[in-house]
Amino acid sequence: MDCSAKRKINMQTVRRAGTFDAAHRVMDEKVKCFNLHGHLYQYTLELRFEEVEKIGFAIDFKDMKKFDDKIDDLFDHGFIANPKDEALLSACNTIGDNGSKLWEMSLNGGGEYCNPTAENISKEMLMMAHLMFRNHPGLSVESLTLFETPKCSTFTQLVNVSIKNWQNWLERRQPELSLDSVLETL
Repeated sequence: MDCSAKRKINMQTVRRAGTFDAAHRVMDEKVKCFNLHGHLYQYTLELRFEEVEKIGFAIDFKDMKKFDDKIDDLFDHGFIANPKDEALLSACNTIGDNGSKLWEMSLNGGGEYCNPTAENISKEMLMMAHLMFRNHPGLSVESLTLFETPKCSTFTQLVNVSIKNWQNWLERRQPELSLDSVLETL
């Protein structure tokens, strides 16, 4: 058996699960989701590896927890909004002295129409994970599963994110997330 075949057989994954509570609404939806409402989102991040470190693991789970902390900081008990949802943005910005916690979707570019659906939120979360773990040797981000309700989820892989989504998202997010230029690594 050659080494390349052996490596494919030995491919393993590690997973980290987490939750966050957030509100959103889906503009132009006509049944229920147009209303402002919230969810207890549940996610599972999956990282792929071939080799373990000398100590015996691919990544310390404490390092994976940094992703949970970032998600908590950005999304938990906040609003996830379409940048064109002026009424919601205005309400969030007038609550309290500093406004309410708010994440504007940016897959289509800063200020452009992008609904906070589970599919789009999952893409943005997966991009964050890729950037957080991209320099960890031998490790790659495999997928993110996001449950919006106990019965409804979306499964996202990096191949589901277009280069245009990456460009738009990085242009909007790079300054606030203190990210290095990463387009050449994609």
